[in-house]
Amino acid sequence: LVMDEVDRLAPNRAMLSGSGKRDTTNAFLTAVTELQKMGVHIFAMTNDPNMVDKAFIDRMAIKRYVPNPTYEEFKAFL
Repeated sequence: LVMDEVDRLAPNRAMLSGSGKRDTTNAFLTAVTELQKMGVHIFAMTNDPNMVDKAFIDRMAIKRYVPNPTYEEFKAFL
């Protein structure tokens, strides 16, 4: 399962103002746990990891930072 912009799916609850948003994040975290129990591999991406709930990050077995490519890497890619 690939999730892009995971900061929108599991926002940092410490930064949320409404309890409804916290409840939604809690439900999403429960769903993620259930998917993992079923053997589903989750690939999650974000541009700002500080905006992602810590509990979601803790559920991820492997975490990798992928920096922007350098000019030379971008040129080689093209």
